[in-house]
Amino acid sequence: MATLLDMATTRISGETPHLQRVISDFIAAVGVSYLPLHKEAAKVAIGLPAAKAIQTAADKGRLGFKRRAVRC
Repeated sequence: MATLLDMATTRISGETPHLQRVISDFIAAVGVSYLPLHKEAAKVAIGLPAAKAIQTAADKGRLGFKRRAVRC
C-alpha cells in the first residue's frame, strides 16, 4: 500500500485530469481508511481535493473505518 501511495505522489502531476481525480480519490481512501498510512496520505494530499476529505474524516473521528463495499 505504501508503494502505491508513493507511486501516486510521483505520477499525479503528469497525468490527465481524469486520472488526477482517480489518484486523488485513492489518496483520500488511504488517508481515511488505512490508519498506518494516514499521516503520509495527509502530507501527500496537501493542495488536492483529497485533503478536505481526509481532514473532514479526522474531525469527525472516522479514521480507520472498514469499507463494506468497494467499487472498482
